[in-house]
Amino acid sequence: MRFIHTADLHLYASLKGSVFKDRTTHEKRVYELRDAFFRLLNHITENAIDCLFIAGDLFDHPFINIESARAIFTRLADLDADVFLLIGNHDAFLLTEAYQSLLASKNIHVFNKDTTTIKQEGIAVHGLNTSEFSTERLATLEATLDTTLFNVLLLHGDVQNKKDDHYLTDLKRLEATAFDYIALGHIHKHAFLTDRIAYSGNLEPLDFSETDQKGFIEGTIEDKQLETRFVPFAKRAYVRKTLQIGEDWDEDTLLERIRNLWDEKTRTTDFIRITLKGRKGLHLDLDTAKIARLLSDDFYHLEIRDETTSSLDLNQLKKAYPDTIIDVMITQYEAAGDKSDEAALILALETLLKESGGV
Repeated sequence: MRFIHTADLHLYASLKGSVFKDRTTHEKRVYELRDAFFRLLNHITENAIDCLFIAGDLFDHPFINIESARAIFTRLADLDADVFLLIGNHDAFLLTEAYQSLLASKNIHVFNKDTTTIKQEGIAVHGLNTSEFSTERLATLEATLDTTLFNVLLLHGDVQNKKDDHYLTDLKRLEATAFDYIALGHIHKHAFLTDRIAYSGNLEPLDFSETDQKGFIEGTIEDKQLETRFVPFAKRAYVRKTLQIGEDWDEDTLLERIRNLWDEKTRTTDFIRITLKGRKGLHLDLDTAKIARLLSDDFYHLEIRDETTSSLDLNQLKKAYPDTIIDVMITQYEAAGDKSDEAALILALETLLKESGGV
C-alpha cells in the first residue's frame, strides 16, 4: 500500500499583498498555493497512490466561498485513492453542519469526536482533530488498537514547543505509543522526528519565514513494514541572504554583486530578500527602491533591506571642517545627546559633502 502524507495546504490563504511588487504577482501566488494542491492530486493519480493523509489545515480560514470549497472536495472525490482528512486549527469550520454534505463521498473519510478510527484491509487510520485532542482521548484510542493491522495516527499540533497555543503532547509520549506511523501537521517545516513520526511540512512556502525545502512524504507499507521518503515539490522558494558591502562600492558595483549572488534559475523563479550590511561610502547613493527597479528584469521578486551604516567619522569631519556648518551641526548633535537623530544628521552631512565634492 502506498500513501502520501501532507498538511497545512492553507488553500485560499490571502497572503499579505504588501510584500508583492504588484497585484498580479500577489494574485498569481495565491493561485499557486491551490495549484500545488492540484499538482499533488495529479501525482497521486499518475503514481497509483492508495491513500492520501491530510493532517489538518486544508483551508486557511472560514471565510471561503462554499462553492470554492465544493470544488476542492469534488477534486478529492474524483481520486481513486482514499482520502483521510484531519481537521486542524485553521479549518475547524469544516465540522459545522453547513459543510457536511460536501464531505459525503465514499472515498473521503473525516474524523470527528464520534469517528476516530477508520479500518480498511490491512490498515487502520486514526485521527484526533485539534479541537478534540486530549491525552486522555489518545490513551483511549491506544487501548483499542488492533495490532494485527498497520496503525496510522493523524494529529495536528505542536509536539515539541509547550508554548505553542496548539501544543498537544510531548514527543516521548508519542514514541511510547504502538502506532506504526504518526502523520503530523501544524508545523510547516518538514521533519522526521523519528523513523515513524513526522511532520510533512507544507507544499509551498507562505512567506520569508519559510525558507526550508517544501514537499510531502511518500510512504510504502508492505507486510507491516514502513518505508518513507520526503519528496520536494514546491514551485518557488523564499530565499534570504546578507551582502556585506565595501566602502568603495558605487551603484554599478552593488548591482553586479547582487545579481551574482544567485544563478539565473533562482533569480527568475524565487522570492528573494537581500539585507545589505557594512559601511557605506559617499560613492554610493543607496536608494533600495531604485536598485530593485534597476534589477527588476533579472529577478522574479526582489526585496532589498538596508542595514548599512555610514563610513563617515564625526570626529574626523569636525577636524577637517572647523568653524563650518558641518562643525556646527555635529557639535549641536553631540550636545543634544539624542542618538535617535543620528540618521538624519548623517543624511544631511552626506548631502553637504557631495555638494562640496567630498571629504
